[in-house]
Amino acid sequence: MSAVAANLMQPTRYATWRPTWRLHLAHAFLATMVTLVSLTARWPLFASMLLFEIVGGLTLALCSRFPWPGALLGSAVAWTGTVMMTDASISPGIIPWLCTAILVARGFPRMPAYSLVVFSLVLTIADARWGGASESWIDMLMWQGFIGGAAITLAELVRSPRHQAERSLYTYRESMERQRLLVVTELHDTVVRDLTHAVMTAEQARLTHPEDTALALELDAMTVAVRAAVEQMRHALRAMSDIRGGERLDIEATSAPRPLEAVIADAATILRQRGAHLEVEGLELLREPGDPAGRAPPAAAGAGRAGVEHVQVHGPSGAGPPGNRVRRAFPGGDGKQ
Repeated sequence: MSAVAANLMQPTRYATWRPTWRLHLAHAFLATMVTLVSLTARWPLFASMLLFEIVGGLTLALCSRFPWPGALLGSAVAWTGTVMMTDASISPGIIPWLCTAILVARGFPRMPAYSLVVFSLVLTIADARWGGASESWIDMLMWQGFIGGAAITLAELVRSPRHQAERSLYTYRESMERQRLLVVTELHDTVVRDLTHAVMTAEQARLTHPEDTALALELDAMTVAVRAAVEQMRHALRAMSDIRGGERLDIEATSAPRPLEAVIADAATILRQRGAHLEVEGLELLREPGDPAGRAPPAAAGAGRAGVEHVQVHGPSGAGPPGNRVRRAFPGGDGKQ
């Protein structure tokens, strides 16, 4: 309901055009002129007719700042005056026409706006034919149709360039949105993946040459820096993906590769929940630096080059063989599977 009320209270539907205070003053002047002309044409008037004339002018002025509230109030005054007044006058009968012109020029939907005029015509004709109104209603209806029709035609002419400007803005925003998604996608598919590949290459080089302490320190420093860059890029991509509520890309895969120990621990947890048991041998060689001299013993060096010696998974009892042994040799190992 709050959104509907906000839409009804807004002075225009266009984002590229807003009414100025000069336009509001011009509409107030027009409402004053319409009221004065109507009073002069039918003077002297009864008190009730005078009230309808003044209220009709006020609602027309209000329609400039609040189009829909002013149009609804002005139409209600015009319809009530059509039923209650015996003599025809320019105002408030022409108010629905002029309010419809304002609604059309401000970009509001045509069907609800034109329905005000249609209902006013039907009510006026019905009152003139069956309500015992004077014949002057027919003449006044012709004047209202001529003046109101000219105002609505002018409103349609004003609406066309404003609508084109609005569509141009919408097209521009759509183009910028596509460009934003393209930039995010390109960064994700090129830069981030290249950085991730660099981290994996550094980890592989460190495992291949565990005896080179200096190289290991340099690779560790490079890995930390690249992982930090990957994390910063990932946060930047997420922020770009969230701009203006746009389409959110799946960028979770841009994070740096997790340590092997954490991956194996998660795999063991999952297998344990399924009734299996995971045994890993040789994983400690990945984090042991070797002897104090900085060089690992030959056996440890060979095992370090081979990485994890083997992984053995024991399934639940009764579900098949007691266990499956999988050997995976890393570069520099014996190559046995």
